Amino acid sequence: MSTPIKKVLLLSVLILLLITGYIVVRLGMASVNQYFLQVYIDSWDQTGKMPADHQWQKANSFFDKASYWHASSPSLLLLGGDLFLWKAASETSGLARNKALQQALTLYTRSIRQRPAYVYGWLSYAIVKDKLGQRDALFHTAMRKLDELGRYEPAVLLGGVQIYFGYLSELNAEERKSLKKQIGRLVKIDPDSLIDVVKRYNLTIYLCYRVKGIQEVDDFCKR
Repeated sequence: MSTPIKKVLLLSVLILLLITGYIVVRLGMASVNQYFLQVYIDSWDQTGKMPADHQWQKANSFFDKASYWHASSPSLLLLGGDLFLWKAASETSGLARNKALQQALTLYTRSIRQRPAYVYGWLSYAIVKDKLGQRDALFHTAMRKLDELGRYEPAVLLGGVQIYFGYLSELNAEERKSLKKQIGRLVKIDPDSLIDVVKRYNLTIYLCYRVKGIQEVDDFCKR
């Protein structure tokens, strides 16, 4: 092999190593910052307390840094949506709340486009659409995705039931059928959570008189 060819091959290998190294560093930096963002969001989820402004700003700085290195990561986009959902929950101004919800919706939308089979992305998307009062065709698509992809996921079933309970009097025939199916699945997987939600929404009468033919529900109503 001639010397010029060797030099070209060596240069090609060096370029490949540099590119690989850059990608590894980029993904590593994104993962580190995403981890710290996850820590903040998990702590708020566990305590249920609204984040103080400085806490939210710190979490947002980790999101910005992670986005700089890997902006298209579906898991990062989902976390970013969660971040702005917490921002919306802590806002006292309706305008600021809606702005934060719109930002969350944008991030969730990008996430489900990247990972359309991930049911928790659809759940988050449906929750924000519901909070914005946007029960449009896209919202109903998301709810159908929960039915299709989340039939064995208790958190997804619980989330879907709570969304339906929020506008119970407006449900159409298809939605009432979907709600009954989700209740039937959830009561077999996590009956305690279902009963807690029913009590919170003061819907024991609805459950006992409108959702019949499910043994676990019938047993609860006989207590």
